[in-house]
Amino acid sequence: MAKINLLITLYLVCPLAFGEVEFSCSPKEVSNGDVLNFSISVPHGGYFGVKTPDDNWMFIVYPAPDEDFPSLYHAEKFKNISSFEISVNNAVAAPVKWTPVRKNIKIFGEPGVYIFMHSFNLESEGYGIDECKVLYKEN
Repeated sequence: MAKINLLITLYLVCPLAFGEVEFSCSPKEVSNGDVLNFSISVPHGGYFGVKTPDDNWMFIVYPAPDEDFPSLYHAEKFKNISSFEISVNNAVAAPVKWTPVRKNIKIFGEPGVYIFMHSFNLESEGYGIDECKVLYKEN
């Protein structure tokens, strides 16, 4: 009985561990002027982030944005959005690493692979993380 209760608790707290959320992006290769499309089955978690080729992490959607680092969507609203897009030229996010400049920064800068991640929590271990890799090439 304890094992069943544990599984039910895990399912309620972390449904991604059960492989229920489908997450995809297209195209897989982008450059300036392109639009990147994302598709996520709903409901899903309230975190959406990216890891850049130089190993910097950024939050695009997260539960506690402030006025200096606005989120693309409010996290609660984002949980029920099944598709959205971002413009390569205009995409910005909140840097995870402290920066003296108090504003979101441009996502696409250097050429390479960008790993977009979705989860119920990107700030803690123990949650399933879905990934989508995109190659950015300069024009």
